[in-house]
Amino acid sequence: MAENIRSTAKAIIVRDGRVLLNRCMGERIGEYYSLPGGGQHRFEPLEDAVRRECLEESGLHVRVLRLAAVCEEIWDDPVVRAKHPDYCHRMMQIFLCEVDESRPPEEAKEPDYQMIEPVWVPLSEVDALPLEPRLLTHQLRAVLDGTAPLFLGTIHC
Repeated sequence: MAENIRSTAKAIIVRDGRVLLNRCMGERIGEYYSLPGGGQHRFEPLEDAVRRECLEESGLHVRVLRLAAVCEEIWDDPVVRAKHPDYCHRMMQIFLCEVDESRPPEEAKEPDYQMIEPVWVPLSEVDALPLEPRLLTHQLRAVLDGTAPLFLGTIHC
């Protein structure tokens, strides 16, 4: 098993009362939604990672506004740990971002794992969705309204 903790950069992008989410399909849980973003490369600043990941997954250029939240995910299931050792312990740094309207969208080139498509979801509907990271469920409004980063906590899966 890998001994590393995976560092990820995620984005909350809101435009016209809607948030950009990745619609995904998982083997165990079926349809779910996740924030755009992914793994940080070695020596890559987190802000560069979130910009790169958003471009890869959605084709959108984004501007990072601020760090919004941090959460941790630990998978306790030994089967999951054996099958996905690099993903069984993740730190998620979540940034509030905005679309850089001065740059035209590009073709999305690298969808996230289990991702079907990027979708714009009305903020009023997000609480009813199976959202990943789960710790963000029912806390998105608090994250958006806050002025300081919020530690969402640790979830054991």
